[in-house]
Amino acid sequence: MEVFEIKNEEELKQLAKYILLNYPDRNIFALYGPLGAGKTTFIKYLAREFGTVDSVRSPTYTLANMYKTKSGKKIYHLDLFRIKDSVEWLDIGIEDYLDDSEAVIFIEWGEKIRDLLPQSRTLHIHINPDPKTQKRKIVILLPDE
Repeated sequence: MEVFEIKNEEELKQLAKYILLNYPDRNIFALYGPLGAGKTTFIKYLAREFGTVDSVRSPTYTLANMYKTKSGKKIYHLDLFRIKDSVEWLDIGIEDYLDDSEAVIFIEWGEKIRDLLPQSRTLHIHINPDPKTQKRKIVILLPDE
């Protein structure tokens, strides 16, 4: 487990770089946190570090966005806010995303499908904002922690 206190967007960008350097064997990033915690913003910085050439937007209504990197690698950005549970995602076809071990996958509201995530490829990122200080505590966990 690693814990970071983030004070601004520049530190968030630096944390995105840190994650790519220190967790190169992970291609699934499950993000957790309340509405407005900054999950989409953090994914934007992570996607940039992976080399996306596309504009990163929240897929709350479309459920999934796909971006490409400069090298042609796929990045999937899933937003599970409107999904009730993993059974609903199975009906939609989440396996198609998770089976793509060559793609990078960002999942907002990861708790809704935690039981479906391949643990050897997943990094869990908890974002806890403090409205009083405007800081965010970010906790990074491997599946066995």
